[in-house]
Amino acid sequence: MIYNIRNFLFYNSDRSQDPKNICIQLKKIIDELIKDKSLISIIKCLSNLSEIPFKVLEFDLKKKFFLSFQFTKGKFSKRFKLFYLLKDLSSLIFFCFWILFFSKKLKVKKKVDIIFDDLDNFDHLNFFKKLSNKFNNSHFIIKKKSKKKDHYYFQPLSLYDSGHTRKNFFKIIFFLYLVFVLSLKNRVNLFFLVNTLFFRIYKYEKIFSEIKSNYLFSNKFFSTSSIKNYIFKKKGGIVSACTQRNILEFSISYFINVDILFCLGDGTTNFIKELGAEIKQIVPIGSIVLENKYLSDHENRDRTKIKNIDILNIGINYAHSYDRSFMDNKHFRNYYKHIYWLKKISIKYPFLNIIIKHHDNNSGDRLEERILKNSNVKIIVRSDNLLGTYGYLDNSKLITSFASTMILEALSLNKNCVFLDPKMQNISFFESLKNSEKIRIKSFHEFENLVRNVVIEKNKYFNSINANLYCKDSNNTSDEIFKVFE
Repeated sequence: MIYNIRNFLFYNSDRSQDPKNICIQLKKIIDELIKDKSLISIIKCLSNLSEIPFKVLEFDLKKKFFLSFQFTKGKFSKRFKLFYLLKDLSSLIFFCFWILFFSKKLKVKKKVDIIFDDLDNFDHLNFFKKLSNKFNNSHFIIKKKSKKKDHYYFQPLSLYDSGHTRKNFFKIIFFLYLVFVLSLKNRVNLFFLVNTLFFRIYKYEKIFSEIKSNYLFSNKFFSTSSIKNYIFKKKGGIVSACTQRNILEFSISYFINVDILFCLGDGTTNFIKELGAEIKQIVPIGSIVLENKYLSDHENRDRTKIKNIDILNIGINYAHSYDRSFMDNKHFRNYYKHIYWLKKISIKYPFLNIIIKHHDNNSGDRLEERILKNSNVKIIVRSDNLLGTYGYLDNSKLITSFASTMILEALSLNKNCVFLDPKMQNISFFESLKNSEKIRIKSFHEFENLVRNVVIEKNKYFNSINANLYCKDSNNTSDEIFKVFE
């Protein structure tokens, strides 16, 4: 079936397939959709209005389609339904009048060597401490208000570029009219698509008009944007880059757009091009988070005194990411099966100290708690040390997880660590990793043998594994990144 803007809401992914096939099919659907005449008309109009090339806008529109797909339901978001049109239209009209009446001519406020973008909180500033110190000056765009001069907090209701708005006022009116008419014609809320692109254009026109920089370094590969990159270059930027903080799981790794991706290891970016990425250079450099949060923090490492742990299982906030995680109908069952393995081991070997360490922002998982009832497995949410979850690595004999990136990082530290992957079906996370079967445990029998060998008999599990495939030595990650920029 050929899908277009009129019928794409009827698409349902076949969740009985493996995630790789689901993703390939979804990308085909999106590539078909973007050829629809209505969408082409909208992109051309927005290109004329913004003076941004058609292909740049088209790329971000594809990404918006992808981000609106709900993998748990196997369909696109209900926000595309005509019922939501007035809400999104009103939002865009309000924004247009805001920028018309509450804007000014933008001036350069600061010139820096590098901008660090997309930081969620002040803890993320520490990830780039060593790298930022290598430049003469830097600036951080963070989603928290701060009085520091090198911090930039973007507010949606800001003062935008008045010249561009007033000069193109009638073009904006025509754009609103066009999207409204085509929405009614196709019986789909197209404002849900275009609002994101429209807001993004004005946001980065403002930021990069006020802050000039040679380099742009994004904190998250999954929030890169072709519009952001284009405007950054138009305003004088030279190179955009981002770091790989997470495994390139299918549900967050579509349509990455950046000049340089600094990845974890030699074998951590398989299949990325098939997911629509546009990346000029991929450079394996290790983990910048591991370097700054753990390896370089000697003071807090010395202070960290955590009781010996036999099995440390690192959580992934699974219960809080339904739309993203449940790509196929096996995923849910297999995740909780690995929790059951921990319970079963704890009952069989009650003398073992088994810990599940969740993210500090974890808000609980009732099903997990029910499975672990009457077991010897302990759950820790809030870290009792300044290194966070990293603080638990040193005193753990065996480190496991369903899909945490920290397993790859811990391999570079020569730790005993594996992924617990029942039946080897967690393809959405591990298709991107070369030779991943070497670091995955597929059955409880295999897991029990590993526990007896590594934890009870205290043998080293990985003697010959090439850790560089999964994460390079991260002691000098910031130095390696700086050399590429020089």
